[in-house]
Amino acid sequence: MISDTAPNQSFPIPFHQHTLGTILLFVAPVVTVLLSLAGNSVGFTLLPLLLLGLIVLVTALLNPFVGLLLALINIFSGFVAGFELAGGYMALVALTSVAWLFHKLTTDDLSLQICQRQFLFIALLLSAMLLSVPFALDRKVGLIKLIDYVKLFVLWILIQNIIRTRKQFKLTIVVIISALVISFVYGIYSFFIGTVNLSSFKVATEVVQRIQGVNSNPNSLGASLVVFTPIPFLFFFAEKKNWKRSLSLVLFAIFLIATVLTFSRGAIVSLAFVILIIVIKKRHHRAVLWGSLISCIIILILIPSSLWERFEFVAHLRGEASARWRFKLFLGALNYFIENPFLGIGLGNFIQEAIRIIPKHQVAHNMYLEIAAETGLLGLIAFLGLIWTTINYLEESRLMFKKSGQTALSLTAESLKIGFFGFLISAFFLSLQADTLFWAQIGMFGALRLIAEDQAPKDDCCSSNVK
Repeated sequence: MISDTAPNQSFPIPFHQHTLGTILLFVAPVVTVLLSLAGNSVGFTLLPLLLLGLIVLVTALLNPFVGLLLALINIFSGFVAGFELAGGYMALVALTSVAWLFHKLTTDDLSLQICQRQFLFIALLLSAMLLSVPFALDRKVGLIKLIDYVKLFVLWILIQNIIRTRKQFKLTIVVIISALVISFVYGIYSFFIGTVNLSSFKVATEVVQRIQGVNSNPNSLGASLVVFTPIPFLFFFAEKKNWKRSLSLVLFAIFLIATVLTFSRGAIVSLAFVILIIVIKKRHHRAVLWGSLISCIIILILIPSSLWERFEFVAHLRGEASARWRFKLFLGALNYFIENPFLGIGLGNFIQEAIRIIPKHQVAHNMYLEIAAETGLLGLIAFLGLIWTTINYLEESRLMFKKSGQTALSLTAESLKIGFFGFLISAFFLSLQADTLFWAQIGMFGALRLIAEDQAPKDDCCSSNVK
């Protein structure tokens, strides 16, 4: 049975009552990073991986919520990918799925909690992808990619059925932010030591180091940071207690500096848009305007001259090879869409065909153009509908929480909406449509809408709407 309003039920071992799970959840990332540093110094990295695997196995099987939180830590901070286990998070999702199904069977609870509007567009998107496979230039690649999207669909279902209370959602946000901070600290260490987990780019003869934390990609870290940056910023002006305001200010400074030091053009542009959106929405609050101005000054101070040169391709379509290649990939994806407007060239096939555009296999580095090129107009409409529905969910959640007097959650929904806009802007420079970063947000924001519906007053006009 599919239900938007399935009752909130505790799992067999409630997370807040399981002290060991709590300790492991917060200690695991820190211990893993420390052991990785020690391992790098002696050329041995197997120990932290074994420890992480053991922690994942125990916690995921003890409680699906703990397992899901660990999966989200990996998704947003890149712990798994950073240790060269790309896609390894799926093993964690599989363990979490087993624990969740076991709970369902033992409690005779066969209800399924999902957001119906999101489900509709996801179903349309998967249908468009399925239709594109038989006509794909490489059917095998298309089928493999379709299976990957089914896995992401399972992740979406898990998130909406495991995060079912306000406390669980708040803890999820806190844990993800904590993991990003740990990743930043690790990145700063790497930056000053200059020997582990650093990326770089070259402009002329200058080599600039980039912070990527424990992530394998500074662009992905930047995209993750942008999503959560508005939370401490807006809470700083909303909180009354000094220690909470101080904590919010410190977190915002960390996120701001970390985003800039990734030297990701997409992330920095997205951050600028996020600050602009905040200024527009809070233009009557003088303190917010001053805070935004100071933030812009910090960004300008931190960005080196070499990074400004990387932005020149926007105005002059020249510069480093990656800038020229990306522009060619944009045009190539657009041409593939124009030539194959209905079903596209086939799911997952753009990277195969990119060799015809540039001398290497590459993604389009634009989420929207790649979806359009691979799945055609039907896939693009379904994908944009999914995004629009998710934005509406966040706004509806904000209004319902505000009406029920839950100011913190209302402000969280507003912050995430702004951060999601920033993420969508960064997707103009990255192919994130099959990234867990995107699908985890879709699932979390849908879960927040379901929680808001469950907590809303019975006479709330929003509660009668189809979700």
